Amino acid sequence: MTGVLAVGRRLGGYPEQPPKRLVRRFARRAGMSARRQSPGVRAAWPLAHFGFGAAYGAGYALAVRRSSASRGIAAGLGLWASSYLGWVPALGLLPPPQRDDPARAVTTFAAHVVYGAVLGVIAKPGTDLTQELTPHRRGQGGGRLRSSLAELHGERRGGDQRLR
Repeated sequence: MTGVLAVGRRLGGYPEQPPKRLVRRFARRAGMSARRQSPGVRAAWPLAHFGFGAAYGAGYALAVRRSSASRGIAAGLGLWASSYLGWVPALGLLPPPQRDDPARAVTTFAAHVVYGAVLGVIAKPGTDLTQELTPHRRGQGGGRLRSSLAELHGERRGGDQRLR
């Protein structure tokens, strides 16, 4: 998604990627340095963007029982609509797409389509991206959370509890 935004910025000529602009506006409102090249902004905007996307993706993965690219695209466009037609203009961070720079409006839309397609594919049942990163036996680190979630959903497979 960030790659799509970077390409759109270069092709469209708008001054900065929307997530960076949002972080700068939040920083300004909080009384912090909001210069484009300040170390805080340069570090914060990719982390904020990744964190927001990861949190939304985790919510999607927990909420959707059967995922697909098309369902992911619908979720990505739902995120785009709620953000760029909703809270982002409501907070005065960016204008709504119909009043924004056309290149930025098209780019953010396309980026959310790409985000959604990838999300839909990786959130499919059986795609366990954490398999190698967290132990899955009961009571060990991140595996405890996964076991608890599996119990919550009442899904068991041969004694080993995993989310589908």
